[in-house]
Amino acid sequence: MKKKFGMFLFILLASVGTVYASTNSAQTLSLWYEKSFKEKSEQVGAETATALIRMLNENRMLVKEMNEALLTAVTSHLDKMTGDTKSGIEEYKSSIMQDINTTQYELQKDSFEEYVINRKIEEEIELEFESMLDEILNE
Repeated sequence: MKKKFGMFLFILLASVGTVYASTNSAQTLSLWYEKSFKEKSEQVGAETATALIRMLNENRMLVKEMNEALLTAVTSHLDKMTGDTKSGIEEYKSSIMQDINTTQYELQKDSFEEYVINRKIEEEIELEFESMLDEILNE
């Protein structure tokens, strides 16, 4: 019986060795690595895509907020400048209106005939002054 058992054990071990030797360990290892690599690659790819999408959304929101802030600043500056310009125009208009009213009042005080007479007198004085000056310089 020991002989039979020994023979059986020998045949069993020889078969196992043959079966083990007949399998291609490199191919098995390659398939395992390929499967593991594919799973990890898909996982890393999914995580990368998710992070990229999240980052793009955050950047889009940041740009949107910056655009809104810039629009607010530009609108505020434009309103201020428009208000300053309107105020300046109103002040200038008031000044011109005041000058016109003052001139109108002064012209109403004097008659036009007096103005013409005064103007003629000023011209005569100027002519006499020029002739006197000419006589003095030519002597």
